[in-house]
Amino acid sequence: MTPDPARIKTAEQRLHRQSPDTMQSVSDLERRVHELQIHQRELEIQNEQLRASRAHLIDIAERKQIEERLRISEERYRLLAQTAIDVIWTMNLNICVKTAPPSGLM
Repeated sequence: MTPDPARIKTAEQRLHRQSPDTMQSVSDLERRVHELQIHQRELEIQNEQLRASRAHLIDIAERKQIEERLRISEERYRLLAQTAIDVIWTMNLNICVKTAPPSGLM
């Protein structure tokens, strides 16, 4: 990440406005810049982790919505099959009846 020239200029202006007794040595300033760069990288890592967590939460929320829609659909199908006057059944490839509604067995 390249430094923003406008921010550098603002920082330099602030530095020049300080009185001589508050001026810091170059090594102190370099140390502080290094600390800030480390802190910036730590924040970037945390940001990446938060984005990954958010994506995971969105995936979970979408899955919950899909599961709820599936549950409602199954409930409707079950109600239809259990109360149908006509006989509704399913068979496997061996022509074996797998499901039949209770109303169709009478």
